[in-house]
Formats: sequence, structure tokens, C-alpha cells
Amino acid sequence: MIIDDHPIFRNGLKLLIESEGDFQVVAQTDNTTEAVSLYQEHKPDISIVDVTLKDSSGLDLVKSLREYDPEARILVLSMHSEDFYAERALKAGAKGYIMKEQASVDIVNALRAISINQIYLSQKMMNRLFSRTYGKKQDISLSPIDSLTDRELEVLQMISEGKSVKEIAFNLSLSHKTIETHRSHIMHKMGIANSNELLQFAIHWKISNQEKN
Repeated sequence: MIIDDHPIFRNGLKLLIESEGDFQVVAQTDNTTEAVSLYQEHKPDISIVDVTLKDSSGLDLVKSLREYDPEARILVLSMHSEDFYAERALKAGAKGYIMKEQASVDIVNALRAISINQIYLSQKMMNRLFSRTYGKKQDISLSPIDSLTDRELEVLQMISEGKSVKEIAFNLSLSHKTIETHRSHIMHKMGIANSNELLQFAIHWKISNQEKN
């Protein structure tokens, strides 16, 4: 099952996956509500979930699917840098993470690995997680961004896109007050004094994210 809010990308991904002959796409959608319903109906072996969806966070959907089915096998696919989202995806319950620009190369290998219950990440991310788990503490440097929750990171992403508090609240189906609270937490964690500094920080973070991609 493919959950992504870009129909052209979904159809292209479907063709790519089914061209291998040993996979079939049984369902696809662009929203989380329908995704849960389709999962219950089709019981797909693997679900491919984009981080950014129209009505919610893809990571929230991963958590919802895993709550419904603790054995659900999920591959997170995103345009966002793995440096910020891959580990979060695993913590949410996904079995793998690949970036969209690598989909044409990695998607089939990722699906085959996950189909036999293996984790699929880039070698870079595997090395990073290995170092974090087994390396010496002084060798491990965590980004301040790692202290943000999944929702706070999502809010920061939208701030970097120039969205207002009202727009963010609408997109995430949350109250204005809740978004303000998330903004406040981000500012506190990042040591930011005001809204202008927050916007500048968000834009700089977005640019750095794109450069890593």
C-alpha cells in the first residue's frame, strides 16, 4: 500500500514496484484516515508512507498503523533529509527509511529487506546509529534538532515554508493555542528569543537540510 499526497509520484512508484513481478500494489491513498481503513481492508504486507501528508504527519500514521497491527511492516519515504527523520521513523515503528530521490534505485531492495523483517537504511544512517549505540560518548555529537519532538519538528518545517500559525493549525488540525505552545517549546529548546529569530532559524535549517540532500 502506498500513502503519498502526490498522485503522479504514487502512480510512478506503483509502476516501478510492479515492474519487478514479485510485488503488487493493492491500495493507495493521500490521507491518513483512508489509509487506516484501506490497511484494515487489504492487510498489505508492506505500507509505504510519506512523512508529509495532507491531513497529518506520516510518522503519526506509522504509529497508528502499528497500534492497529503491531506486526505492520512500514517503509517511510520522504523528500526530507534522513539526518532528521530516519531515526524518528524507526522510533515510530517503521522498518526502513529512504529518500524520494533514491526511490528509483532503493525502493525494491528496501521492500525485499522489509519483507523478510530486516531494517533498511542507507549505509550512512546505519553507521550513524551504530556509532550512537556502540561508539564512545565523546565521539557522538547530537544536533540540537534531535531534542525536538516529531510534532515540533513538523511545526518547524512549516515555519520554514513561511506558513503562519493559523495555516499550521489548519494543516495539522490543531488549535491555534497548541501551535503557539509548540513554537514556544521550539524557541526554548533552540535558545531563540523571538519570532523573527525563529523564522530565520527555520529558514537556515531548511537550507541546510536541502544542502545535505
